[in-house]
Amino acid sequence: MTLAERLRELRTQRGWRLKDLSEKSGLSVPYLSDLERGRTNPSLETLQTLAASYGLSVNDLLAPVDFYGERTPASLPKGLAELIADPQLGAEITPEWQQTLSRIELRGKRPESKRDWYEIYLHLKRVLEG
Repeated sequence: MTLAERLRELRTQRGWRLKDLSEKSGLSVPYLSDLERGRTNPSLETLQTLAASYGLSVNDLLAPVDFYGERTPASLPKGLAELIADPQLGAEITPEWQQTLSRIELRGKRPESKRDWYEIYLHLKRVLEG
């Protein structure tokens, strides 16, 4: 996932318009639009502002971005984070599976519920393990 995709994903997951994010962050709508389209790159200060607007650390904001690395529960898609936190179902999902699942998108959208993520996991596991 690119940084632009991550920024758009965070905003749309919350049901915010660019104007809503602008009001929360103090950044202009055109600048936020340019960030989400990948037309410009944010400074560290801007990343800190955006992360704070979403209630995340900069690490969690950047974790799913391809140039970064380790994922934390806060950086995972909602339903996947719930699945991993589930004491019964999540126990079998290794860090490698977490990484694989966290990259899944279908036509630019991600599954939303814990059940959807679990069904995808089981299907992929059956396919890959024969």
